[in-house]
Amino acid sequence: MAFIQAEELKALVASADQPCVSIYFPTTRPGQDAHQNLIRLKNRVTAVETQLCDRDWRAAQIDELLQPLRRALPDDNTNFWKQQTGGLVAFLAPSRFYYNSLPLDFEPLSIVAERFYIKPLLPLFTEREPFYMLAIAKNSLRLLWCDQQQSSEVDLSDLPLSLAAALRFDDPEKQLQFHSSQGGGRAPVYHGHGRSGTDDKDDLRRWFQQVDAVLGDRYQDRPAPLVLAGVEYLTALYRELSAYPDLMSESINGNPEAVTATELGEQAQQLLQPRQARRYQEMVSRYRELLGTGQATADVQAVMNAALRGQVETLFVPRRDQLWGRMDPDTGQIILDNTDHEWREDLANLAAVCTFQQGGSVYVVDADAMPSPTAAAAILRYPVMAGQPSR
Repeated sequence: MAFIQAEELKALVASADQPCVSIYFPTTRPGQDAHQNLIRLKNRVTAVETQLCDRDWRAAQIDELLQPLRRALPDDNTNFWKQQTGGLVAFLAPSRFYYNSLPLDFEPLSIVAERFYIKPLLPLFTEREPFYMLAIAKNSLRLLWCDQQQSSEVDLSDLPLSLAAALRFDDPEKQLQFHSSQGGGRAPVYHGHGRSGTDDKDDLRRWFQQVDAVLGDRYQDRPAPLVLAGVEYLTALYRELSAYPDLMSESINGNPEAVTATELGEQAQQLLQPRQARRYQEMVSRYRELLGTGQATADVQAVMNAALRGQVETLFVPRRDQLWGRMDPDTGQIILDNTDHEWREDLANLAAVCTFQQGGSVYVVDADAMPSPTAAAAILRYPVMAGQPSR
């Protein structure tokens, strides 16, 4: 599975010519019927062909546009379909082609419009807060950087990666023996001579203080919460002395040495869900407090105008609903129309594209989680009163 970065998606949206084809569908998990993935892809492609025919595209033109997708995902590519673990997205335009498997469960969609339909991708960048994870054991230490798409190990070559290494670095005269298990590959295991439990605890404290100082520096460069993983007495001791500014109160309990980075990241996401829910509710509360001040609006026309002008700080749009229509290029007025006209598009997606490209946050949520019962809502970067010209 590859990953998509925010700047990559922005470049993809900005560079596409028309028509822009967007395809989404969920895939089966390993061990399930992988042939269903091929059927789902064919259904999405058929829907695109129908939309292009309705726009008076000839069969040869349609085949040329879709050819990159057919070459990348041929019917006999069974290994690819067996390895899917999320949803598949594909973007096609006359001069652009992109496809990827991403860790999201997409609703099946086939959309032909003036721009790529990126709304289903935006939870990758706003729904889950990135975080650090420190996996602690006496014989190993790992720092992970985790976001919505992956959990990757961070280089800690400037630190002793085990208690034994920390002791050896701290005092070469300590009587310690080192050995590797079965010819190497694992961290050295240490054996002290006549050391008390208090000494062991003091050694751990000194080691953890070294680690915590380095993590504090990393927080200054890249602020993010820190989740601990390890047996309870190690995580409790680390928490007792840590000065890390955003250390999570809950830990993943158990020896993390044999647990993969991906598995640790998934477990930590469960711990972070209440925090993420609180962050979203705080954003909703801020939106409601700003209503009536000119810095928040649920008026769709006002939201669209602000998004096009780069005035939106935070945008809320419903996950499954589309706001079909277009904006009049001369007047800037929105024209809503659910009929399948060639010029129509999901205006919520247009607002999302504009906000995302201008560095704003976009929350794609279920309809019942919207801060107002409307097709879009927004917090603006600064107050804009009715009739006020944009800056």
